[in-house]
Amino acid sequence: MSHQWYQQTLLGISLVLLWVVMPVTAQEYYADDFSKDTTGNYESAGPATWTVEKGELLSRDSNDAWNVMLVKGKFWKNWTDYTYEIKVMPNTKKRGAQFIYITFRYTQKLGLDRQDFYTYLMDEANVVGLYIDRFIGGTRTRPVPGTMTFAGAWKNEEKVYEIKLEVTSKTISGYLDGKQQFKPIKDDNLIDGRIGIGIWGADANFDDLAVYGPEGRAVDPSGKVATTWGKIKAKF
Repeated sequence: MSHQWYQQTLLGISLVLLWVVMPVTAQEYYADDFSKDTTGNYESAGPATWTVEKGELLSRDSNDAWNVMLVKGKFWKNWTDYTYEIKVMPNTKKRGAQFIYITFRYTQKLGLDRQDFYTYLMDEANVVGLYIDRFIGGTRTRPVPGTMTFAGAWKNEEKVYEIKLEVTSKTISGYLDGKQQFKPIKDDNLIDGRIGIGIWGADANFDDLAVYGPEGRAVDPSGKVATTWGKIKAKF
């Protein structure tokens, strides 16, 4: 065995070990598994209360009003191409009008007026469905007009749902539990707004919020996300 071959073999083994130990570089913009109280990272408007308890974010609205909670501007760097993931469990014991909004492209100042932003809306009040709603200058439109993307998926069912939005400067795609709900929508309005959560007359629990770029999240060789994430809960 030559000395040169031996050195090359050791170098190869070292590189493999380094790859095993080091996660793949990713493009994670913002993440919160609510393992500690991070409510200081957000700002909110409306009468609802937002608290972190037992590793989840809880929203409680007893006033049946519009509420919004946004990631503070200092954590948001005007990203335009990103994936936004979050886990949601509606509290179905509370009846009446319930709307849960995954909010994005929020360009207006924080407030209760709904002027300039988008939502991925879980609607239980009228016809149960999942919609993209667009507010521009206070006017609401639906880029997929009259399309109900799923029916009955969370009505009277208290379980965890995985929501994912894929947003670029020109398109929007929405997913529920890993299934794409509609073809990408071509839309290049309000591209630099923040992300957040909205509710109307709804109590819900949220977990594992993540925003990452086109390169994805760091994954180690075992296939697990390198960042520590809470497991999906059967019950909150």
